[in-house]
Amino acid sequence: MPKGESFKTESPKYQRSLGSSNPSFQEREQKALDKYVLIRKVLDGQMTVTELCQTEQISRATAYRYLHRYKTEHLDGLKRQQRSDAGQSRALSPEQVDLIVRAKKENYKRSAETIKKILELHNMETKAHVSTIRRVLKQHNIGKEWRQRTPKVLLPMDFKDPMEVWMGDFSPGPYLPHPNKNGKMHQTHLCLWYDPVTSMVMGGQYFWNANQFNGLCLLKDAMNRFGIPRRIYVDNGELAAEQIIRVAAYLGIRFTTGRPGHKEGRAHCERMFRTIQEAFESELRVYPVDTIEELNLRFNAWLEHFWYERKDSQGKPLIQSFLETRPPVRFPTADEQSLFLFQCERQVKNNSLIQVVGVNFWVDPPLIGRKVNVRYNPYELDKVEIWVEHCRYQIAYPFDPNSPSYRLCRQMSQVPIKQEPTPPTCDFLGKLVELQTQSPLESGVKEFLQLLEHHLARVLSPEQKKLAENFWETHGPFSLEQVADTLERFIKRNGSDLHVDYYLHSLEKLPRGK
Repeated sequence: MPKGESFKTESPKYQRSLGSSNPSFQEREQKALDKYVLIRKVLDGQMTVTELCQTEQISRATAYRYLHRYKTEHLDGLKRQQRSDAGQSRALSPEQVDLIVRAKKENYKRSAETIKKILELHNMETKAHVSTIRRVLKQHNIGKEWRQRTPKVLLPMDFKDPMEVWMGDFSPGPYLPHPNKNGKMHQTHLCLWYDPVTSMVMGGQYFWNANQFNGLCLLKDAMNRFGIPRRIYVDNGELAAEQIIRVAAYLGIRFTTGRPGHKEGRAHCERMFRTIQEAFESELRVYPVDTIEELNLRFNAWLEHFWYERKDSQGKPLIQSFLETRPPVRFPTADEQSLFLFQCERQVKNNSLIQVVGVNFWVDPPLIGRKVNVRYNPYELDKVEIWVEHCRYQIAYPFDPNSPSYRLCRQMSQVPIKQEPTPPTCDFLGKLVELQTQSPLESGVKEFLQLLEHHLARVLSPEQKKLAENFWETHGPFSLEQVADTLERFIKRNGSDLHVDYYLHSLEKLPRGK
């Protein structure tokens, strides 16, 4: 795998062993990206299906299935499909789920064990585990590589159509006074996206830092203006990062990286850098600039009024020839614009706050305790996008304790929540009392007293009878045969003239039940 890629590629058998029956969206997306990295070399023509199967130890059917799904549905085709009954309990019937929910709403302090007992009392006994009941309550919101050695990659320079490939790279630029370092000279970096077929600079801008986010911002602007290319080719530097690979996978763009130390695959882009240094940056030595904003203003003017107006072999301006020969292309949609932002996962705290790059953002209280996907611009932290299960949920802003919305929610949280009256579902304690009254404790008291008088060979006084009845109700009922055997052994050892309490004490360890 080329340097700079952070995805781990395991065999599909190993991946299935790590998966769950209902994986989350992030897990399914990560597995899909792993599959995309697995087949990327076949898509680029750098490896055959046979070589891929031998290297990654997968079957040919698996490889062809991955290729077919990606060509038809892009990254969504490589995602593991969710079950049609995902989120629905298969151990509980709808009637049982309804009773569980109503019983919990009736008394929020009922535990899962108590609710399972309620099911039994309503003749809905189930084999479902207690954890299943807890999961149902949570769903209703009422309950808490290995690394392979890669062959040499050289991109064949036989492209014929515009928009077939874009090359991206960074190049050192001129030194300028840095505004945040007291005017100290700091080197700029030129980011370039270049079409080698038409010699069109799809996007170019100078930045203070050479990182993947600056390259992403420039790539987004270039796609919004010229469309989505078929392939992106970069080296193993800053642009061969996880975020750019994710964008390429979602937009259906083939992502190719070159081997470190081999610039022959990027000869067109390197030649364009040399042209810019000779034709544009050389002018800055005569007429220097002091700010990076002025530098980019002059560079954009050089592109629009000099480079794009150069004549090609047919005598047409470069931009006109490109627009006439450009094939039909697709442009990023409104939802796809957020793919170019940085992404991270956060869990919403109990105070409805999340922290991104040291800044607290306030989100809606219903998301408390849930994990959300945050998309943000690290240079403009005035707002972030909150995504839940691949759907945009809200725009979150930095936390301000004096904002009207926060004060209103805080006032509402201080008002005690009154539980709305619900129709009675189950009198749990009443059912237990019924079981207590139906228990056959009194049915064996008379026989127990008669058996006790028979073995002691005397009539018990009213106080002794009362003591024996209380013992039967507290410790009984017992099997009368076991009582008789125990009394016979005790009387044989100690006699029959002791107080009745000694004989009752000898029966305490007998098992209950007749």
